[in-house]
Amino acid sequence: MIAALMDLHRQGRFPFDRLVQYFPLEDIADAVEASHSGAVIKPIIRMPH
Repeated sequence: MIAALMDLHRQGRFPFDRLVQYFPLEDIADAVEASHSGAVIKPIIRMPH
């Protein structure tokens, strides 16, 4: 399945970058809200180094 999605992305038919949004750890509440409201499909939390 992953290979098929990657192929679709290369063809410009699966814009996964529009489905995700990155949030810093301190904005985790915003990430949860964005997910619940449907503003973003997949919120990704970035941990500090």
